[in-house]
Amino acid sequence: MTLSTVLRRTRSGRGSGGRDQRGAVAVEFALIVPLLMLLVFGILEFGYMLNRDTIISNASRDGARVASLHGEYQDIMHSITSELAQSGIATTSPTTVISIDCEKVDGTVCNVGGNATKYNTLAGSGATAVISVSYRYSWITPVISSIMGTSTTLSQTTQMRVE
Repeated sequence: MTLSTVLRRTRSGRGSGGRDQRGAVAVEFALIVPLLMLLVFGILEFGYMLNRDTIISNASRDGARVASLHGEYQDIMHSITSELAQSGIATTSPTTVISIDCEKVDGTVCNVGGNATKYNTLAGSGATAVISVSYRYSWITPVISSIMGTSTTLSQTTQMRVE
């Protein structure tokens, strides 16, 4: 074998079984890419969902803080809706449910049911304000939604004593 034959073989990729390797690399790539895409989309989706969950938690806590400082029903609702709106979560859509209730000093639930006057009357000093925010999160990537379903519900309930 001459030097020119060896050089020609290594340059063309035929030396040391190079021709056989090219097909194997393509098959390995085809097997790994779906797993890699699932991992990447899963990380993105989980991060975005965690962000939305944190926003829901903050809105619930801010509403409870306003309620604990003897805030009225409208003030509490405004605090929650403005927090959600600033973060891009629509409060008028059926995907978001906000519940403001209280527990009286004797431990019975007020059952306000959205009645602002009833809340303002029953949530006196010493009562416990109960703020619940629920949000139906729709998956943003089709890869994850095909595995996990179309949506999941994120919810947070915060309780604080009314001063």
